[in-house]
Amino acid sequence: AEIAADLGIETALTHDIIKGSILAVTHPLAIRWIYYVKYAPQDPDWSMINRPVVKGWVLLRIDDFERILEEAYEARILRLASREDVGYIAGVLGKMDKISALLERLRSYRPIAARAAPAGETPPCMASILESLKRGENLPHVARFAITAYLLRQGWGVDRIVDLFRSAPDFNERITRYQVQHIAGQAGGRKEYSVPSCETMNSWGLCPTNLGCGVKNPVQYGRRRDSATVKENRA
Repeated sequence: AEIAADLGIETALTHDIIKGSILAVTHPLAIRWIYYVKYAPQDPDWSMINRPVVKGWVLLRIDDFERILEEAYEARILRLASREDVGYIAGVLGKMDKISALLERLRSYRPIAARAAPAGETPPCMASILESLKRGENLPHVARFAITAYLLRQGWGVDRIVDLFRSAPDFNERITRYQVQHIAGQAGGRKEYSVPSCETMNSWGLCPTNLGCGVKNPVQYGRRRDSATVKENRA
């Protein structure tokens, strides 16, 4: 926020704009549309029609937010070049280090830990999230994102996943449907998101076994168990 404010760009955290939104995981930062139009690269991929926009805020992934700041700094430097004020320009360039520090803080965000779940064909992390949903608990954004991406990979349809979230205390069908479609690559930037790795799930506090399943991604869990069973039968 400090960096953007220095550039005169109005920013916000996505979870402050849309409560309980999965987009807060994939697109954690937001800027006012007027600044997006001003500083976004002149490329069709950056067209605002391809970006989620809520209440005049353009929601951004971290790397896209970083690119916007870089474009804004470049524009400022070009404006200042005619002043021949080398000291001032050097000071502006020095602030670029703050961008990296900000992004690292965002990436180190860890939500609440999940409860352990009984072993089964569903990986413990996803089983725990499903149990929390059945109990009507209010899940953190990252848990909603993870279970949605996982169930899509397992062949669940959008309607079925939306129905699963009906027990959430803050359920809104229109918003939930858009979020699920967005993760499935059917809305927004049309990018289909992968299931978070086990390391990512653990860093989010969503791995009940602390990386004890012996796989690198939750989607591998069932396959590993099947493989182990085959080996036991052969023995």
